[in-house]
Amino acid sequence: MDIQNKNIKVLIVEDNRIIALDIKESLEEFGFNVVGTVSRGEKALSWFSSNYCDVVIMDINLEGRLNGLETAKYIIEDIKIPIVIISAQTDDYSTQFAKEIGIQEYITKPASPEQIANSIKRVLNLP
Repeated sequence: MDIQNKNIKVLIVEDNRIIALDIKESLEEFGFNVVGTVSRGEKALSWFSSNYCDVVIMDINLEGRLNGLETAKYIIEDIKIPIVIISAQTDDYSTQFAKEIGIQEYITKPASPEQIANSIKRVLNLP
C-alpha cells in the first residue's frame, strides 16, 4: 500500500459490478480512497451534487442514457476533474472523441491494477 495515495479520492463509473469491484479492490490495495461506484452516467453526474473526488475511472459502455464519453465531457467541462477511461472500445471514433474532450489516459481492458494506478498518478501529476 502506498501511504501517499490514501488522500486521493476516486469515483468508479462502471456498469459491470464484478469489474467495478475488482477495480475498487485493486485501487484500495494501492492505497487509494475509493469514495463511490456508480453504473450510469446520470448517476455519476448527480453524485457530484453532494460529493467530491480527485479523479474518475470511467468505462465507455454504461447503463442508461449517457455513455461514458458523454458523461466524461460534462465532468471535465463543468466539474473540472480528470478522468481515466478504461474500456474495451478502441475504435477511432471513441479514441478521437476522448482526446477532443480532454481525456489524458485511455486504457484498454483488461487493465492491470498497476496500469490504473499509474494512470491516476499521471493525470494528477504525481510522482
